[in-house]
Amino acid sequence: MKTTILCGIPGSGKTFSTQAGDTPTPIVSADHYFIFNGEYRFDPSKLGEAHGQCLRYFIARVRAGEDVIVDNTNTGVAEIAPYMSIALAYGAEVEVKVFLADPEVCAKRNTHGVPLKACQGMHARLLATLEAYPPFWAKPTIIKQ
Repeated sequence: MKTTILCGIPGSGKTFSTQAGDTPTPIVSADHYFIFNGEYRFDPSKLGEAHGQCLRYFIARVRAGEDVIVDNTNTGVAEIAPYMSIALAYGAEVEVKVFLADPEVCAKRNTHGVPLKACQGMHARLLATLEAYPPFWAKPTIIKQ
């Protein structure tokens, strides 16, 4: 069983990477909560519910012994920790992929309308997370876009 945790700001290429090739691996994402009839409608007041649902789907996959990809921004240790802890508790092999990209480029290409200032803040948080990354976690793979 393998868990892959994707980390990166909106527009950095995380979701695109899951669409390359024929991957039968299930993907869990808070974004899925905001898709209605094929249309993405983000509501920031429901972000907590979205992440709760994502975590519940993740737990169900891991408990079933399935491979799973977590496609969220995961820019802080506190965002990664629940997924990492649960995966390790169930004996999963864990891979962490960190997508580093220029916040200006990401602000222009992300599909959720996340503004430059927010992208810059998330990028700074992601860099700080790499500095404070727990040494007992799987070493992250850095992907520069």
